[in-house]
Amino acid sequence: MKILLFKTVRFRSEIIIFLIVLLSLLLDLRTTTSQYSIVQIIRNLLNSKLFQVILSAGSLSSPHILFHSGIGPRGMLEGYGIPVIADLPVGQNLRNHLGVTLELLMTKYDQKRCLDWSALVQYLLNRDGPMSATGLTQLSGLLYSSLADRSHNQPDLQFFFNGFYAECSQTGKVGESEVIGQKGVNISINAVALQPRSVGYMVLTSSDPKVRPVFYPQYFSHPDDMLLVKDAANYVHRILKSHTLRHKYGIKLHPGFAKQCTAAEWSEEWLECVARFATDPQNHQVGTAAMGLVLDHTLAVYNIKGLRVIDASAIPKQPTGNPQGVIMMVAERGLRVIDASAIPKQPTGNPQGVIMMVAERGVDFIKKYWASYL
Repeated sequence: MKILLFKTVRFRSEIIIFLIVLLSLLLDLRTTTSQYSIVQIIRNLLNSKLFQVILSAGSLSSPHILFHSGIGPRGMLEGYGIPVIADLPVGQNLRNHLGVTLELLMTKYDQKRCLDWSALVQYLLNRDGPMSATGLTQLSGLLYSSLADRSHNQPDLQFFFNGFYAECSQTGKVGESEVIGQKGVNISINAVALQPRSVGYMVLTSSDPKVRPVFYPQYFSHPDDMLLVKDAANYVHRILKSHTLRHKYGIKLHPGFAKQCTAAEWSEEWLECVARFATDPQNHQVGTAAMGLVLDHTLAVYNIKGLRVIDASAIPKQPTGNPQGVIMMVAERGLRVIDASAIPKQPTGNPQGVIMMVAERGVDFIKKYWASYL
């Protein structure tokens, strides 16, 4: 979709798209108005004054650009000599899904399901076999933790069951284990808390925009999160004790898993150690330019005219599940408010119908050009 939209809109004079560039700042500090109304994208020596600038660099990069544009916590910006345009808590609400990955070994399995040369040939010739699967995770489940409010009908733990991992043999021989003496294939289960309480933050380390910021996710800074992850791991333990997994497939903890944890396996001490050494953040970061803190309900940055942030950083709190759908909803919301602001004249009556017509026109435009790429 990203390539499609780029191909269809790149020749429109009212839209300027920059790909794979370093943005050092967004705002023209030379304006003398109380409301900073001149917004610029700087790419090398090119300055383009625009009606609106849409920042969509993601939860980890959008705040970095805002920092160097003078939008962020005053104390931090002044410490690096960056003129403060808007004192806002950018980067102060870093949230992510948190879990643990349990590495397992399956000692009884069907050789026909292994990823080897014969599986590759089978896929290339017939488009079937183990390599025709949908991807790494083909099964997921949702369950309640001991802290969940079941009246909301909203499970707060998610499990990803990852299949066979492709491995490199010692000598190149088909079917040979990557690890000498290992009898079996590696699999894993990810146990994830969907509503962790811990909140992190990000900070600058330099006034140079080429220097990356530092992220402090602060996992397990809230005591409830350790309990959530332990609950999730205990569910996995119950699954692993099932007759089918133990006897039919010979599944057990990988011998090399969590060697740092010396307490008895599955004890409270062992689970806490595993949670800290095998922490598995899900790369679902949200909230670093959240609505209500940095943005208003139209995704516009407070006190900055003509600048909106439309990406996962606008989401105030983790959704209970993968964030893709919510990110798409944020994008749809952004489309509607931009369309509304672009209507040249106030309609005679409630503008809702006109806004919907503008949005539908945009959808029709996308569908028309999408069909040409199928």
